[in-house]
Amino acid sequence: MKVPLLLLIVIIAACGKTKKSPYSEQQIIFADSVRWIHIKKSSLDKDSVLLTDEQSKEFVNKWNHAQTVGPYKFMPQYWITITLADGSIRKFRSFKDMIKEKNDWAFSVNDSVFIENCYKATNP
Repeated sequence: MKVPLLLLIVIIAACGKTKKSPYSEQQIIFADSVRWIHIKKSSLDKDSVLLTDEQSKEFVNKWNHAQTVGPYKFMPQYWITITLADGSIRKFRSFKDMIKEKNDWAFSVNDSVFIENCYKATNP
């Protein structure tokens, strides 16, 4: 009797988990609110490159259309800082096509060399 009851509880509990994790919420960036975007190779690095307006718009578009991947661990390859027109700052970490903002929930921009190309184009 205990096994069927336990099985029933597990099935009911599993069916109720349809809500997305609050960590998976992706905050959209409005392109007209971006003042500038900087990319650097290390979180401790003082030198960073400033993206052009075209690169910034492309980054915003890729972020806004990024697909959720879920919790994902990686060593960041690039650190991206976005300063908005109201003075607020958003910080991102990236590795290939994966981007994370506040936690370990990753989003894919489906372009594994986009950020690297942005960095290299402005820092030859």
